[in-house]
Amino acid sequence: MKKILLALVVFLVSFFSFTHSLRFFPTTDSIPNNFVAMNLIFENRIDLTNYKELIDEGGLAGIKVTNENGIVFSKSPPLVGLLSTPPFYLVNKYFGIDYLTETQIFNSAYHQYAGKITASLYTSLSVIFVFLILSRFSKGHAKPLLMTAIYVFCTNIFNTASQANTMHGVSLFLIMLYVWILLSAKNKLFPFLVAGLIAGLFTQVRISNVLYLFFPFALIVAKSGITKELFKKMFVIGLGFALTYGFITLWYRELGVPYGLESEMSYSLTTWGLEKFIRNVISILFSFNFGLFFYSPLLLLGVLGAWKIARRREERTEEELFLTAILPVAILFVAFASSWWMWIGGGALNARLLSESVPIYIFLTSYSLKYINRKIAKILVATTFVFSFYLNFLTTYQLEWAWWANLLPGEIMYNRNAWFHDPILAQYMLENNYIYVNNVYRKNNEVIERIRVYRPSFVQKGIPKLFDNEKVLITLDER
Repeated sequence: MKKILLALVVFLVSFFSFTHSLRFFPTTDSIPNNFVAMNLIFENRIDLTNYKELIDEGGLAGIKVTNENGIVFSKSPPLVGLLSTPPFYLVNKYFGIDYLTETQIFNSAYHQYAGKITASLYTSLSVIFVFLILSRFSKGHAKPLLMTAIYVFCTNIFNTASQANTMHGVSLFLIMLYVWILLSAKNKLFPFLVAGLIAGLFTQVRISNVLYLFFPFALIVAKSGITKELFKKMFVIGLGFALTYGFITLWYRELGVPYGLESEMSYSLTTWGLEKFIRNVISILFSFNFGLFFYSPLLLLGVLGAWKIARRREERTEEELFLTAILPVAILFVAFASSWWMWIGGGALNARLLSESVPIYIFLTSYSLKYINRKIAKILVATTFVFSFYLNFLTTYQLEWAWWANLLPGEIMYNRNAWFHDPILAQYMLENNYIYVNNVYRKNNEVIERIRVYRPSFVQKGIPKLFDNEKVLITLDER
């Protein structure tokens, strides 16, 4: 019971932290998901044909794909918009919004705020299962709570997954639920069927999530070897996967939904090269501007954990078997993301394309803490925690585009931007030190955005407010 109550507290703290400021990360990856959710709620349709003129006139043609019958769909799978619909519905009800026209939605940032709340909700749900998985391998609650705090505040979960409705929040929730079910399952086959059903969903959300399909096979083999039970359980997982993945695929075919990322996949494959791949691997992990370990150096402890497990000769514990089974997924994520032509994830923070693998590093880092015994090592861990928190906090609460506007365009420049852009993003953030707090509320017949800007000051010994302004997002009596 205590564990359940703590999981609820973890969820509430996470959701509050993610949404304390509703300032979102504007991205064309989230816009189509938001439009699908709004269209389903207000127009009872998932295609975006009714948005076509607005999208073209607004210079956002890249967010849509058109089938041979001229019907317009979002470039990202409509499933993401469908899964976003319940939170969007609740947000609309909270603000008292019964209907919005396409023009009201398109010309207002309201849909991005609703999308941020949706992403934050799903990401917070993923936090619950990260905590429960960590608790499974710990006698007390101190270490699971610490590692959950690192997951929430010291990684790109804070500044990327929870900031816009770009599929990462939904992915993380489904994946962590899937991992928890597989880890908790005993000999009954029903949990494996449910895990398969969930896998059919998250592989439709993001193509890279298919890498998690290797996990149950590796986990079952690690625990009990190759037996009849292995084939029975994998068959049930495969059945569940085929049901949801197959149903969604047939549903898309019936609707005539084209695959929006086909050209990007083709380009990534045809332009792949070993030298470029190696550069991308180094950059996505270590570079100053987009490196996973630069933003979250604490996760490097996971490498220590992996090394310790690899060297272990005696019988492995349940935690070690779990980590042995899931570690290859993290490695495959790095390989996949580094093979993608836009490995930086567009105009994004941190190693965005590695977001779904971050929990694996958290699990490995948690395991590694048992080897951190010396006082100097503990001080180093505490120092890197503070650094990671501050950097991820700043990148979450600043999110202003002056730095990104000066990036050199083109694929060939991605690695240069990652390492040599002057100033580097962390330097820019630390020098400016602005903190933006945006909130949205309803007043009479208007939905209003309040923007406040703060800047910490040693001279004034506090965090003085520099700017406080309100603007109308939507006037609800205008139709």
